[in-house]
Amino acid sequence: ESGVDAPWAHIQWSDNDVFPCWGKTMVFDTTNNLVTPPNYDVFDRWVKSRPEAKYYAILGGVSDNWQGAPIGSDAFKQRLTAVMKHWAAHMREIGIDPAKIVLCLIDEPQTASAARLILGWGEVIRAAVPEFKFFVDSLYKPGSFADPTVLKMFDLMDIIVPGTSYAYQNFGQAAVDFYGKL
Repeated sequence: ESGVDAPWAHIQWSDNDVFPCWGKTMVFDTTNNLVTPPNYDVFDRWVKSRPEAKYYAILGGVSDNWQGAPIGSDAFKQRLTAVMKHWAAHMREIGIDPAKIVLCLIDEPQTASAARLILGWGEVIRAAVPEFKFFVDSLYKPGSFADPTVLKMFDLMDIIVPGTSYAYQNFGQAAVDFYGKL
């Protein structure tokens, strides 16, 4: 009825957040198994408030260290995998198809270090729940158009939205050609 079919949620980095990674209620054992899962109350209320949504988009705001584990470490991968799988199972229990979830891990990335963070999280999440989709609203400049890390990040994305006024007006045909290939 509203015409909105992809509502967005912005994380609050709180104990009970729409993106369960930031909840402090999670507990892992010494072998990185999920003992106490996140609280999904905020997520549940949000998706129930928009039952007509085609997609549920979430800005995740990822970092290079999560739940005491540095990105890329075995502990990071095991813990993130456990949480993502648990979250997807919860979605199915409440009647939400995980394929309706769109994650923007970092808003408006424009550096190779941002691409590394997106890849570090995105590759683990994609392996855990391949149904999730990834969104990027890129602000990369022509100097990054050949960066292997940036290109690999774009390969992971399902939805790519270049900043039109930024990319096209400021960088012209180089940006048009680059984003057109993607």
